[in-house]
Amino acid sequence: MVEAGADTSAIRNLIDELKSDRALPDALSVAGPPAEAVEFVRTTFSFLQLDKPHVTVSAFTFGREDLIPDMFRQMVKDLRQNLKTVGLFEYYLDRHVEVDADSHGPMALQMVEELCGPDERKWEEAGLGAVTALQARLALWDGILRRIRRIAD
Repeated sequence: MVEAGADTSAIRNLIDELKSDRALPDALSVAGPPAEAVEFVRTTFSFLQLDKPHVTVSAFTFGREDLIPDMFRQMVKDLRQNLKTVGLFEYYLDRHVEVDADSHGPMALQMVEELCGPDERKWEEAGLGAVTALQARLALWDGILRRIRRIAD
């Protein structure tokens, strides 16, 4: 992000707050990240606090591991068409595609299957977790798009 000239102050502030032992909710309030990012982080961390591993794993599988490779492939394609070089960011995206598509994604899908097994209730709960995670990611990206449009106008 620094290489691309992005403002990294909010993430640096958040890291500093966390290093000073401030709890995540408080650190998010103090650090000043965009509201969309705060909500996304809160939703993501809410899955970690559940006592339902099948829901947590489903949320991360379908809201991240299964989704990111295609999303990042398109981003890399668009970046290559519109910029001369994207350096480290392109490497970061390519590496995520490689790891998530080839390793993390398939393992995550298998983990959801094993955790839910034949239990229909678990599958329903896992589905709701996946939908919530996807809605949170969509709200994040919609927020980013609104900010980009404001800057462009």
